Formats: sequence, structure tokens, C-alpha cells
Amino acid sequence: MIPAAWICLLSPLAATLLITLGWNRLSRRGAGYLATLSVAVSFVAAIVAFAAPARRLAQRAATTRRRSGAG
Repeated sequence: MIPAAWICLLSPLAATLLITLGWNRLSRRGAGYLATLSVAVSFVAAIVAFAAPARRLAQRAATTRRRSGAG
């Protein structure tokens, strides 16, 4: 979960830096694609970070059920 949260935060920052430093080499269309890609990566990372606690809770419940002999 923690790496996904960092990716969520750093992906737009990295794209901003790349667009700023590569202003002469990147076309406007290329900068737009890079910005859109960074937002999409950030969105997916946010979903992963949000879903990780629920997945961990489900795994813990399954382990408890197996140990108790239920289910």
C-alpha cells in the first residue's frame, strides 16, 4: 500500500518536472500525453492504495476462519 501511495503523489510531480525540463524538446501534444499518463498512473495507484486495507482485512478473516475450522 505504501508504494502505491508514493506513486500516487510522485507521478504528477515527475511529469511536471519532465515537462518543465524538456520544454524545448517536447511538443504540446507530447506534454499533454505525458500529463494525461501521469494522472492515469496516479489514479490507478490511488485505487490500489485505497483497496489494499480491504484486501488485507479479507485475508485476515479467511485465515481466522481456517484456524477456527469454520467455513
